[in-house]
Amino acid sequence: MKKIILLIGLMLASAVTGAAPMLPLVQSFHIPSGSVVQDSFHVENRSVNMMAVNVDSNGLTILLPDGTAIDESNSSSYAFTWTNSENPSNGVNTVSVTSEDAPVGDYGFIVSSDSNASVFSVTETPSPSFSTFIGSEQSTAEPGRYFAIAMALTNSGSPALGAAISAEILDDDGLVLDTLQLADDGTAPDSRQNDGVYTAVSSVAQEGKCSVRYVVEWSGHKGRVVKPLRVSSSTFGLSGEFDSETVDDNGNGLVDSLKLTFIESQERDNAEHTITARLTDADGQTIDAARAVYSSNEPLSVEFSAESLKKLGEHPWTISFVGLMRIAEPLGYLTDIGTVSVDPSDIESPALTVTGVINDRGVDENDDGIFEKLEVSVEIITREAGYYGLSTDLRGSEDELVSDDGKTSIYLSTGSNTVALSFLGSDIGGAGASGPFKVSNFLIYPNFNSREEVADLIDYVGDTRAIAALSLWDVVPICRLIKVDKHQSQKSSSFTEVGFLACAGVAA
Repeated sequence: MKKIILLIGLMLASAVTGAAPMLPLVQSFHIPSGSVVQDSFHVENRSVNMMAVNVDSNGLTILLPDGTAIDESNSSSYAFTWTNSENPSNGVNTVSVTSEDAPVGDYGFIVSSDSNASVFSVTETPSPSFSTFIGSEQSTAEPGRYFAIAMALTNSGSPALGAAISAEILDDDGLVLDTLQLADDGTAPDSRQNDGVYTAVSSVAQEGKCSVRYVVEWSGHKGRVVKPLRVSSSTFGLSGEFDSETVDDNGNGLVDSLKLTFIESQERDNAEHTITARLTDADGQTIDAARAVYSSNEPLSVEFSAESLKKLGEHPWTISFVGLMRIAEPLGYLTDIGTVSVDPSDIESPALTVTGVINDRGVDENDDGIFEKLEVSVEIITREAGYYGLSTDLRGSEDELVSDDGKTSIYLSTGSNTVALSFLGSDIGGAGASGPFKVSNFLIYPNFNSREEVADLIDYVGDTRAIAALSLWDVVPICRLIKVDKHQSQKSSSFTEVGFLACAGVAA
């Protein structure tokens, strides 16, 4: 049971991260071939799309909430658009009935199918979204063994709480084998309360084709989803053995990735398969990697990048999970199959890294109580010593340019370096801003030839602290042209014989 709960938790993680598709909640009805089915559905939002596949236009009738029957002949009178189309490649006919102003309420429908089975479905806009999961710890479902049935339900990206979700397991003849109520209460088999994933467990005694029919009610919305279920005693294809190798892409002797290849226990077909693996360090920190393969000749392997490997701490690093899916169907998984080891000092890191602002201070060069410049220290870590050039901006809270600095040649040693950037106090005083400022548009480049990628342009390096009072910063002299008469001391804009510049703080 614990393994089933883990598998459901992984299904939730896939739904949240987008790895598992979240689909609009649908009300879907399967109509056997050569039959007439009458049933009902609910519309909560006025924007609605009804679709009947493998049905002729005269084989569908919609009953509005007030009992009015509509078909192709009169649908436009009730604000519905009725479209009939046939796929020329396979001859399948589809009837689509849409409206942006449909009455809210309970509808009925009558569908007549021909020699082929049909499907009638209803979707609304907007609507909740869902993703389903059916599986067990080693396979989709094995006879007599418990398997999980789960549905993730969200609304606008957040868990849809308080839903009523039931599920029926049906055999290939439509006979109900089991009826379940799915719960999101944190009680086993549910892994976490109020996460929007509703779960239950069941078992089927015999092998064969089955289906699971979910029925959903949430905040006025209704859903009806049917998913296939295969009950089989076959194993899922992973032996539990693996090979590991470190990959050095650029030949510098450092590890760019760790590649794990998992040994298969049986032949695999050419359908899309997805292999997922997780590494866990001694403190419980985890990293995941996944890869899709499209040919039976491709090995089931994943690669953990150097960036992700750096997130792990103390050894041992355990392969705590490896799972296999075929298209969208989980085939099974194994846990704790072995350990791998990589020396952290051997893991690739960027040839040059600007880690951020580490200090800043105002500089009073002549002890007059006025700051002539703002000095900002940044840390630069490089793998290759040499002379570098750089340029950068100092920007205000509205991203306006306050000042800039550039250095044509500075020496950086291997490892950590502290570089002091200088920004004019007159720029800061003239801008009239008190910070904090951000160091941005940081360009650094080597003044030498290098095989390493040591040039970089960084949009944002870091922020300074709020600066001292503006009155303590140097300002740009403000000057004006004063016109004076050579015989009079009276200032007048009309005199033109003699002129000179008078600056703020200087007697004219």
